[in-house]
Amino acid sequence: MSQVDLTRRLALLGITPDDAKVIEPFRLKLYDAMDGIVFRFYRFLQSQPEGQRFFPDDNRINQLVPKQREHWRRLFNCEFDEAYIKGCQAIGHAHLVNGVAPYLYIAGYTFFLVELQNFAVMNFANPQELRTILAVVTRLVHLDMDLALSVYTREVVQLVAAKAAQGH
Repeated sequence: MSQVDLTRRLALLGITPDDAKVIEPFRLKLYDAMDGIVFRFYRFLQSQPEGQRFFPDDNRINQLVPKQREHWRRLFNCEFDEAYIKGCQAIGHAHLVNGVAPYLYIAGYTFFLVELQNFAVMNFANPQELRTILAVVTRLVHLDMDLALSVYTREVVQLVAAKAAQGH
């Protein structure tokens, strides 16, 4: 992804450099709570038939929790550098090759978004501050989902183009 593409996506979602300052109080409080959110996420997945296929026991979950925690921390640091973009793309690719359907991916992001919104509501009483934090959290989560799911789109477009080139 080029810097122009990233800049365009940030603008479309309304993400600005000021968001890093706005989200800082949330981010600092979230660090201590992130492990709990991540563990609840994996427990939720294990409770679903689709998730049981990927997480039949805790071994894989225990490997993924630190990676998941670090990914969310990078997102809320609002440093959209090449490492972050490549990380999102690698995550999207890993989910694609492991057969995680887009609807499951969206369900996972929905789980996190609701958890993050609930965390904000429980930790920020000032209505204006809460509205601003909720807006930034929503934008950032959607950026992350966009970057990861774009891998699916790119792979499908490449498959269609390859089949077309073969005359199918």
